[in-house]
Amino acid sequence: MATSVSFTLYLLARHPKALEIAQEEADLWFEHNQEGMPPSLASELPYLESVINESLRLYPPMAGLQRISTQADTLGEWSIPANQVIGIPLAPLHLSEEHFGQQPDQFRPERYLAPLLNHQPEPELVASSNGRCPFASILRHGKPDQTKETVSPRLPLSFGDGARKCLGEHFARAEMKVAIATLLHHFHFAVAPDKKHEPELGKFGLFISMFPKEGMEMMLSQRQPSGHYSM
Repeated sequence: MATSVSFTLYLLARHPKALEIAQEEADLWFEHNQEGMPPSLASELPYLESVINESLRLYPPMAGLQRISTQADTLGEWSIPANQVIGIPLAPLHLSEEHFGQQPDQFRPERYLAPLLNHQPEPELVASSNGRCPFASILRHGKPDQTKETVSPRLPLSFGDGARKCLGEHFARAEMKVAIATLLHHFHFAVAPDKKHEPELGKFGLFISMFPKEGMEMMLSQRQPSGHYSM
């Protein structure tokens, strides 16, 4: 979670307008919740939720996922034998215009807000696997249209999918939201000059955690949010 929080703050620091919107949302929330931090925080702050989704898409905690096929199957034009280890690298999937709309390589939290406001027709599935392939239900086709940004609401796969999906996803998301909202409420963030924050894979290969290659240095300054209250 710490790495994901770092990447999220880094992306906000690089995009001042998004940072401003997220801070205003956090300030307003704290202004109306001065007596503490109720559990409802985890289900509120929709813009920050979109920021976190976008951060997890661009910098997923894991570089990829692995599964083992329980029986022979067909996915599109591919034949998958039984007991086959299947590697799913997340970068090509998370940077797919088909699934994430325009400019998939750019930080645009707004792409997650459109499905909340518009109807999402269910796209057809690529493969007819009768549920045998754990990822068949998320490999969809169809191009984005004006009614939505994302095609598949189950993406990104930052926490996996299917029966082996991370059990701690909701807890991790709640922790991230509480931590980031509190930090945004009290501090302003800026990118440290002459610092590169490229992601690096763990030493054991593709499917291990990602982290900032040279650490995550940013400049913080204490801010005075609007309103007459303190936390």
